[in-house]
Amino acid sequence: MKNKKAFEMNFAWIFAIVVGAAIIFLAIFAAVKLIGTERKAQNAQLGSDFETILSPVETTLEVSSSFPPISFPSKTRIYNDCKTQGNFGVQEIGTSISSTIGEKWVKPNNPDRFFNKYLFSSSVIEGKKIFVFTERFDMPYKVADLIFIIGEKEKYCFVNSPIEVRNEITALGIQNINVTDSPAKCSKNSTIVCFASSGCDIDININSKSVKRIAQKTVYYDDTFGNSLLFGAILAEPAVYECQLTRLMKRSSSLALIYSSKSAFLQASDCGSSTLQALLNSYSALALSLNNSLDIRRIAGNAQMIEEENKHLACQLF
Repeated sequence: MKNKKAFEMNFAWIFAIVVGAAIIFLAIFAAVKLIGTERKAQNAQLGSDFETILSPVETTLEVSSSFPPISFPSKTRIYNDCKTQGNFGVQEIGTSISSTIGEKWVKPNNPDRFFNKYLFSSSVIEGKKIFVFTERFDMPYKVADLIFIIGEKEKYCFVNSPIEVRNEITALGIQNINVTDSPAKCSKNSTIVCFASSGCDIDININSKSVKRIAQKTVYYDDTFGNSLLFGAILAEPAVYECQLTRLMKRSSSLALIYSSKSAFLQASDCGSSTLQALLNSYSALALSLNNSLDIRRIAGNAQMIEEENKHLACQLF
């Protein structure tokens, strides 16, 4: 009889433990699911807020502009994904808030998508604060406003940069970009960008218009119409830079055809130019055929011819 009672007590305890464990498991599971749902909602809201912040950034009328640092309530990641598929490619921007429960970072499955934004930065930007500035990209007409983002832990030191680059950076007043004449004057943990020497974190060859990061592929820029591509090549990862350049050329190609049609329309009033139309059509095909950044100088050469022809018109297209 005693054995039977002992067995019944043991069974009751085992049953209570199993049921208790199941309840705890379900409670934890529900809490994690709830937190996960709330986290997704927070990430989505943050992404929406970030989009709202960026909108006035690219509507500035200035050739280049900087803005006050953007702060987030907690440590945040911004995911910069660029894709070239489609007529103009797409800019995808995702945001994620750091969490102490579950995975620290969860990349959003449904990032915001834009066809008219061009973001130059690391593929992942992290911190509670970011620095933003814009540069207008012309070739030879305005193509787009480029957005540059630097994370709070990213620091750049430009060594012996050309005077026009030095003046522009100084005027922008970007907190995380220092301009100096010697690597020895760069702050600790800075990414050293050298314009007149090699062996730095990033080497700029102003003759070949190339930018080389340590252990990464070389990318190329052109500065005929400004320094926007130079800054893009320095601040963006090579893959991001190449992708955004391809997207910009797609847009520039389309704009060339629009300007060509406009010139043909004006020609009926003796205000167009068949020469300019031919140049624009040729440029459109060349820009669309961009294979990689090495082609950009040849494309810029054609853009210069368009600019010169446009200057001589009584009715200038741009």
